Amino acid sequence: MDAFIGIDIDVEPPAAPPGAGDKAPRRENAPIKPGAQRKRPRSTPAHAQSAITSRKRPRKPPPPPAPPSSLVSLLKTDSAVRSYFQSLQENLDYDVDKWRHEAAKWKRAAAASSPETNKNGRKGTNGGAGGRKRRGKPKGGEVGKDRTSEIEKDVDDDGSNVPITDEALFGDMGSDDSSHSSASEIAIDDGKMRSSLASEGGDVEAMISFDRERTSLVLGKLREAKRCLDLLGVSLVEVEVKTTEQPLPEDSVLGKDEGVGGAQNENDTADAAAKTAPMAAVERILHRQSDEKVAAEMMASLRTLIKTSSCVGPDTQTGASESNEADESTQEGGNKLSHEELIHWRRLRRACHPFCRGGQLHVPTVYFGEDDAENDNATQHPAAVGLRMIVTVLSTMECYYCGDEVEDGDWSAIFGNESEDAAILEVGMRNRCRLPEMVLSSLDVEITRVWALTDRSANLNEPTIHFHPEDVLDPGDPALKDVANQMYAERSYNRLVALEERIAHARIATTLHHRHGNLQKAAELVVGFIISSAPSLCEKYPTLPPPLSMCVLEALLAPPSYAPDKLFNGEKSLAAHGWFEQQVREMFATPSTDAPDDLALLLLRAIAYPVHVAASIWAERSRCSEDRIRDMAIVEVRAYERVKILGSWLSDPSFELLDGNQFDAERVANQGSEILSTALRNIGSITEKPDESKVRAVVGLCCTISLLVLGDEGRIIQLCESNLPGAKESCNDANANSSPFLLPACCSAYSITMGRKWQTMKLGDASTRREAVASAIEDKFDPILESIANHARPDDWPTIDIVVQCCVLLGDGRRLLRLAMKVIPSLTRLVMAPGDGTDASMENRRLVSRTMASLVDACEIPTVRIINLERRPDRALDFMGCAVNREQLIVIRGPTKLRPKSHILSSENAKSYAASRENDEDCLGGFAFDGKGTQRELESQLKQRMDGKGALKDFVADQWRPSDLKAFDRDARDDFKLVRTSNTEKACALSHVASWMGVESTLSQIGTTAGNNCELYGHEWYEKKLLRMFKISGFARGPAMLQQNDGMDPVPVCVVLEDDAVLHDRFAERLASLLEELPRDFHFCSLGYSRPKYAPMVEYSAHLGIPSCLWYLTGYVLSLAGARHLIQSLPVVGPVDSWIGLKMCANFENKFGDQMGVGKFTKAHAKLPSRKDLAKIVKFRAFAALAPLCEQKVGTAETAMSRGGWRDKDTDIAYSGATNDKRPHHRKGRVGQQKVGAQ
Repeated sequence: MDAFIGIDIDVEPPAAPPGAGDKAPRRENAPIKPGAQRKRPRSTPAHAQSAITSRKRPRKPPPPPAPPSSLVSLLKTDSAVRSYFQSLQENLDYDVDKWRHEAAKWKRAAAASSPETNKNGRKGTNGGAGGRKRRGKPKGGEVGKDRTSEIEKDVDDDGSNVPITDEALFGDMGSDDSSHSSASEIAIDDGKMRSSLASEGGDVEAMISFDRERTSLVLGKLREAKRCLDLLGVSLVEVEVKTTEQPLPEDSVLGKDEGVGGAQNENDTADAAAKTAPMAAVERILHRQSDEKVAAEMMASLRTLIKTSSCVGPDTQTGASESNEADESTQEGGNKLSHEELIHWRRLRRACHPFCRGGQLHVPTVYFGEDDAENDNATQHPAAVGLRMIVTVLSTMECYYCGDEVEDGDWSAIFGNESEDAAILEVGMRNRCRLPEMVLSSLDVEITRVWALTDRSANLNEPTIHFHPEDVLDPGDPALKDVANQMYAERSYNRLVALEERIAHARIATTLHHRHGNLQKAAELVVGFIISSAPSLCEKYPTLPPPLSMCVLEALLAPPSYAPDKLFNGEKSLAAHGWFEQQVREMFATPSTDAPDDLALLLLRAIAYPVHVAASIWAERSRCSEDRIRDMAIVEVRAYERVKILGSWLSDPSFELLDGNQFDAERVANQGSEILSTALRNIGSITEKPDESKVRAVVGLCCTISLLVLGDEGRIIQLCESNLPGAKESCNDANANSSPFLLPACCSAYSITMGRKWQTMKLGDASTRREAVASAIEDKFDPILESIANHARPDDWPTIDIVVQCCVLLGDGRRLLRLAMKVIPSLTRLVMAPGDGTDASMENRRLVSRTMASLVDACEIPTVRIINLERRPDRALDFMGCAVNREQLIVIRGPTKLRPKSHILSSENAKSYAASRENDEDCLGGFAFDGKGTQRELESQLKQRMDGKGALKDFVADQWRPSDLKAFDRDARDDFKLVRTSNTEKACALSHVASWMGVESTLSQIGTTAGNNCELYGHEWYEKKLLRMFKISGFARGPAMLQQNDGMDPVPVCVVLEDDAVLHDRFAERLASLLEELPRDFHFCSLGYSRPKYAPMVEYSAHLGIPSCLWYLTGYVLSLAGARHLIQSLPVVGPVDSWIGLKMCANFENKFGDQMGVGKFTKAHAKLPSRKDLAKIVKFRAFAALAPLCEQKVGTAETAMSRGGWRDKDTDIAYSGATNDKRPHHRKGRVGQQKVGAQ
């Protein structure tokens, strides 16, 4: 955490310098704290650790004295000093480890080069039968023995042989987790080799043999992983072929017997030309594919394998069954197929069809078990084979020597030969340990958040899957009896494929967690999926399908070796493998007997509640006459029957009334009320400290789940007012019945319920009515949270901690920043002050530390700035639902007060303004400028939001020339005339300019704080540093673009987004990866854009490019230098996105731009110039994400179908640059122009 490095928030004061006793887990290659030893994965014998590389060992110095108090004080207050010692310690450990490996290599070389061997096969070192090498100066002329003697001196100072173990040579070859099947194989082999070596007394030759066997084993596993990737069609490397021409020697140009006249005929002329042609040297260069690309290719290959049935046989009808009549006209290679051949192909296609495992309907095909691994792949579904290969590859990348802690020399030693396969492995598998972590992290987010949100949005907008009561088949209808034996409808195919793909992704996640032995994380994945996809009574069920898929739940609950088609064949022993129920009971076991209910049983019952509700919805939809609805419902019902066998926690008799064939809302509400009241009875029942946290966790989860299913926001507010006295009155009064820890649970339930209600309200409402509907929504939770925050005492740390959690759940950056301004000054003083050792002091420090940890966690979440009109709350609700519920971002408003340009460009004025506005709430931002009215109304808005003197023309020019866009817009005017900028374009530009000034003000404060003298680093410095973190989005950490900026520190950045921005999946994670590459001296980086056809982009890094022109300002990253650069370039001329696009184009008004074809033609790739040339070319250091992180919702249903160009799809902006002879003025909106100030 950049803002809070070095603050010790432990309860007990440290007995050693900061960092010496830190028990927190460190990331890979994290700097070692002073006094700490680098932990190796396996321990090395003490006599092996004593090896050094010096010729003469100095005497052991006396132990160092205790550090002086001045040094301890300096280490506590100065992060630069700590960083220096950490870097020093890290380099020292690296050198020791490096030379230890070098000594071991010389040892092996000496042993291998010794010419004499004893009768037992041992190589002697001095002519004896395995005797010990004598110390002393060797005789002259014995060169080999002389070198051996020197090596022995280096390795062993007392003349004894040091056994070279696998730890000394290779370090950690993989995970030591016994639950990992691949790692256990190596552990068994290692145990056998170690026992055999122990009997030989640690002989060097035997140890060398062991190293070779270990290397061979690792190489075999890596080759097996590559073979799997080759079968999947996934490439680890990208091969670049370079051809260079080499001239022939002079004596080989012409034969010696040829005359001076040269060739005498045409054949001779051709032969002579061939002889004189230069030779072509072909060089193959291997480039390592990025982890993201390899992971994407693996998932794409798995998706293709799931769709195998669409590629089987000459008949491409995916929904055809063998019962259909044979088409005698079907041909294969020009020959008619017989009836038997058609039946054969259709049966084969049915065997490969999704949810037809082994020809058995309604059973997923992607599962693989222990028996399947031993069978021939030809008898399994290709998707199951592919899934097993992907799990094997990810497990190999995690365990087998693919980490970056392995030295380059040790890594290259594994691949001894020069074959191309070995070279591909050496380059492609290097440092692949992060790929499984990335895949697992991405899947966890998708399963627990993304899938439910995506399904709810898709289900609302897909009328074909909406269920109506009149579509239900009568139980006595003969068609209903034959449903179970009918093949799926053709139009259900794509949905079945998508569901199989989700099952495969869930199997990857849960299998990796099981192999890691992390069953708690696997259980959290199950609970997170159920909570996010739990059906709510405020939604329209059973009209809509529930997001809670029984097939996905089965994939999450099933053990790693699971075959769903064998559950009903007498093999019900898997019920004993109910790991989820067992894990929950272990996590929430309570030794106390004060609880009226078993906590684990209460939680399992609450988790089972939404599962039974969803099952009843699927059961009713399974009787629908529409096949596309019925097919999916029957698959889910069959999965629910299998899920109930995997554990007894779903067999509660109280849920029998919900398991009928019809959804009953009244029964669902009664069951939820009973679970809620049972959970509330446990409040305050247990007072012992070990059980208190468990009770709070269980009660909070039970309340959240039951309130989500009930979907009644009024009941949530009532629960807050009855159990939280601070909701209406002061929190200072202690109340035994007060339950403030329920506030986060109520907050989460209220936020999710209101989001679901808003999505349901939009169903059937026209876009023109959404604005009024959103305005009618009243936020009833905000006054409760505001009252609790205002009445909380400054030292009431539990209440402050709870309010911080609620602000994070709501994404409320404004309230969070105000709360931080209020409590951080006193909090930092208490954290840095030494404790007196009393029990009261220790308890207070524990509460303080917990509150500080919550604030630090909150400020690590990226804060984004939104540009939103006050009269468009509908867009704000849509944005918050995506940014907060899915991506978990902190949101504040972007536009702040405008200032004269001269005040900002003056360094003294900027610093004084930043200091005066440091704790001013005006820096929190406000709504966007509204351009719907007249010019006078817009100027009135500007006057109210102007800090100083200024006019509209100082920020936005009154006229502009649309013909400047002719190179990129084919429909742009070509008359070179000036036109007046519309009010909506001016309002849009003012909104962005106000956001730039807010960014400049925030980052100026950070720059001023960072420049303070190190002697002033105390609680005030940490206080300011931490407060700034609540206003920024992260740090740009990439190497500087310009040479003169080398050594530049990482710079803080801010992200600005429009309210109609649609964030792509894993936005926060991808933003963090982008900031790792973004140069520290950048100005601007676009996150959401549209690139014109004749505006090529130069690839700068793996995720970054340098654009020549872009449309849209949907989302972008801005630095302090970039904000000042844009402010210095004011006024904006024309539409603000076009103005910035032309500033990008100005970088390429040179020879390099002509070579790229900017504004002339499209070139796929352009070579990146040197840093020296970039410094001359790029004045506006603008970048763009090669894969956009967000996109803009543009146009309406009518304009979305038009193909008249990118300008015609947005009707919200009155585009002033449209021509007068092609189309009406109101239809000439531009997608390239922003919609913020126009609506």
